[in-house]
Amino acid sequence: MRKGSIKNSTSYKSGYDEFLVLAPNWLGDVVMATPFLSALRDAYPENKITVFCRGYVSALLSRNPFFDRLVSGGKRGGFLQDLALLGRSRPLRRYKACFILPPSLSSALKAVFSGARDRVGYATDNRKIFLTHSLSASLLKKDHLSRSYKRLLDNYRGRDAEGELSAPVVVPPAGWAETVREMVGREDYLVLAPGATYGSAKRWPAERYGALSRRLKERTGWRVVMTGSEGERDTLAAIDSPAENDSLNLAGKCDLSQLISILRGAKIVIGNDSGPVHIAAALGIPTLAIFGSTNPAWTAPRGEKVEIMKKDVECAPCFKRECPDGSARCLLDIEVEEVYRSALRLGGCA
Repeated sequence: MRKGSIKNSTSYKSGYDEFLVLAPNWLGDVVMATPFLSALRDAYPENKITVFCRGYVSALLSRNPFFDRLVSGGKRGGFLQDLALLGRSRPLRRYKACFILPPSLSSALKAVFSGARDRVGYATDNRKIFLTHSLSASLLKKDHLSRSYKRLLDNYRGRDAEGELSAPVVVPPAGWAETVREMVGREDYLVLAPGATYGSAKRWPAERYGALSRRLKERTGWRVVMTGSEGERDTLAAIDSPAENDSLNLAGKCDLSQLISILRGAKIVIGNDSGPVHIAAALGIPTLAIFGSTNPAWTAPRGEKVEIMKKDVECAPCFKRECPDGSARCLLDIEVEEVYRSALRLGGCA
């Protein structure tokens, strides 16, 4: 954010020259939205831009240079709480426009409550009536999500899609290296991110992560650091044994700012299609992303050092949370050996 930006403020003054952006709710989607923020700033360099996000994703945006003010909801969120925050933080006059990046009906209602003159979004979830500038829901998955977000800006400006899409941007905390030393130590390490909140159809089997972990540790000597939620602690514990391999299970032990720091210091990050691989890729870290039921053409992490592991089975991508027939071929057809070799090559150890 620009110097002097504020959070949860009620004193910020503006008029019709200010834009509001309702940020996505998932970590990976927030990362994929940062090229939109860059494009919005380039298109309107003199206008003020406010971003509203959920509290649990705010660390991804708190150091972003493309907007002026961040308003973040509580950690748990809540529709009424969000409305109250939007009401307290809106300008003295109306926003020029609100760009609605989440596809939900509730986010469109928030845009109405914000008082924005124009409300720009995809016509998903029966919300077209609340939008002044809408795009067909079918276009949301036509391209990579970063480009789908930017299409909202192009539509608002009455222009066709222009130029190359900028890279995602995540700025690590200033003291990220110190955080790494405190939480991991000084040795080289790799990160495994074997979770995925979306569902099991996005999660490569834990036992395969375990086999991969042991082979990479033996070959590279790097410490294995595993990240995940508190609820994934036991799953991660079964992947690798700290007693045998000096691995580190950080499930539930990192806030988002610490996770960004841990990812920034890694030699390579390997994980499912979830937030950590998007963050790592945007940080410029070698990233190996494993895809199952979802489509990398739509949600692949973007960066200079990214490789995608997926299998072209006839039923994928199905976008289901759980495999409909229980076979999970899209995941089980990805063998440990091929992930291992790709990781060595991407990590510079082939």
